[in-house]
Amino acid sequence: QGMSRIRAGKCRPGIKALLEVANRDAQKLAASDLGFALGPRLNAAGRLDDMSVGVALLLCDNIGEARVLANELDALNQTRKEIEQGMQ
Repeated sequence: QGMSRIRAGKCRPGIKALLEVANRDAQKLAASDLGFALGPRLNAAGRLDDMSVGVALLLCDNIGEARVLANELDALNQTRKEIEQGMQ
């Protein structure tokens, strides 16, 4: 039911903000979007910094604050990608 709730727009502000920074349409959300677009952004916080940013995003009730946190996670994910590319 989680996917259908997200598609209907009935999700927490943090999920909405993550969808925005990942350029994903909630109404067309697929499981692959969770695994390859949202998940890596949440994981990047734990890999490079402090996972509390991801937790704060998921618990956030304010869309403005959620957007700030989602952008922070997106930046961490970009840094993670650059580090991984440098290792190859």
